[in-house]
Amino acid sequence: MNIKDLHGRSIEVTDLEKAIQQAENLKDYEHEDKNFADFDARQKAYWTDVYNKLLFLKKYQNEHPIKKTEYKALCIIGNIIKEFEKLHLLKMTRPDDEDLRTARNSLETIVHSNGYKINYDRNSKRSILKNKQNEH
Repeated sequence: MNIKDLHGRSIEVTDLEKAIQQAENLKDYEHEDKNFADFDARQKAYWTDVYNKLLFLKKYQNEHPIKKTEYKALCIIGNIIKEFEKLHLLKMTRPDDEDLRTARNSLETIVHSNGYKINYDRNSKRSILKNKQNEH
């Protein structure tokens, strides 16, 4: 399983329960020295985002016992994710931008956890591609 962090980097999750526990501990960590307040705020945002994505992944897995999400659903999600690109050119408030990034990362988690990746080739009609690492 993979999730995307706030910076768009893919993080492989090998033990979901342990990852949730670790992110939960780190999201609330603060230095006693207030000189680290800005750093602590950035770290809190990062780990809270990771924590929420891990909880989403756990909830998704618990609520969707289906072995595999239907390919057509993944294609639709892929198209939605590609539409998010258009929003980067528009002005948005910081909270809206953060919510948008969280939503996009959650959708990407669904696609990636099913063994696919987003196809950003504008000349292709396919919105998703099979991850090569998952092919046997």
